[in-house]
Amino acid sequence: MPDADAILQIIDAIYEAGLDPAQWPETIRRLCRLLGGVAGYLFVTDEPSRAVRLSVTAGIPPELLQLYERHYIKDCPRLAYGTTHPGTVGYDYRHSDERDMARVPFYAELLPRYGLKYYLGGTLFRDGSAAANLALQRTPSQGHVGEREIVLYGRLLPHLSRAVRMGLRLGALDARNASFEDALDRLPAGVVLLDDVGRPLFVNRAASAILDANDGLRCDGDGLHAARPADDTVLQRAIAAACGRDGGARDPGGIFAVPRPSGRRPCGVTIMPVPRTAAMFAVHRPAALVFVSNPEAGHVIPADPLRRLWGLTPREAAVAQALASGATVAEAAAALGMAERTFRVHLASVFRKTDTHRQSELVRLLLAAVAGLSAGRA
Repeated sequence: MPDADAILQIIDAIYEAGLDPAQWPETIRRLCRLLGGVAGYLFVTDEPSRAVRLSVTAGIPPELLQLYERHYIKDCPRLAYGTTHPGTVGYDYRHSDERDMARVPFYAELLPRYGLKYYLGGTLFRDGSAAANLALQRTPSQGHVGEREIVLYGRLLPHLSRAVRMGLRLGALDARNASFEDALDRLPAGVVLLDDVGRPLFVNRAASAILDANDGLRCDGDGLHAARPADDTVLQRAIAAACGRDGGARDPGGIFAVPRPSGRRPCGVTIMPVPRTAAMFAVHRPAALVFVSNPEAGHVIPADPLRRLWGLTPREAAVAQALASGATVAEAAAALGMAERTFRVHLASVFRKTDTHRQSELVRLLLAAVAGLSAGRA
């Protein structure tokens, strides 16, 4: 039996692999050396189809995996035992004797081609949607696994199960975040996600283009800032209120025009809070969304979809387009040749038809429409 330090080292390696999937092949090789295997196969199947969704191997020929997954997995005695006994140490003579093995194609046809015969492993866990399985392969000359290996693997099995569960959860979160980030990168409007102290967690491509110009707005590790001190004071106050840093109720958000030193039309900034989660171990929690727009960038929401989505009149659609481009009410009214009072009458009608009540809500809705239109064209 390995000493305590060796066992602690392999447990540490198991959890490192749970955090970093690239570590699994070496961890499987270490398990093989510790437990007498020559190769290993960690795989996750879809339930109940048994289709392999992902796998990690160490020393397993690719053609063996292909044959197993295409022709042998559904009639594999090892997987059948593990499916009905998840979390239990699996080995051949626990479910099959030598005569059984000689009659089963998996044992009689597949494994001999690659010099393999016995195993130690089993189903690490099984829930309603997936099952994780590990098989450490042994050669005929090594024979059946012994009591020492069975006991030691039994001690490691709970750690393997937890590490794989952790890795699958983190992998799902990474995939979901990548999808969200891709969707946000498709927006023509700039999006900056801030944590509860106002630091940036994510900046999409459109926002990066605006902020990299350093013309009125900039973003660094400290947060989002306006170029002029007076404007920055207003911006920081609004961000703090949306993030709830002032100790009071979180502000519902607002819309600001940030002047640019170049003399170009001001950048539009829309700030709104993000619903808080109950995640205990999230050090940097999303707290506020900031939409930034460059009114001179030429990104315009087509009027026809706005009219079809919400029944807007041509003038109302123009009002909505102007606000979505980042213009203030005064700027938008002037650009459309309207009196500001007339503009606000049309804006009230847009609010009613879109079921929104303030400019920040309307802009958010319009930007969501842009995201759908952009994704459809991508």
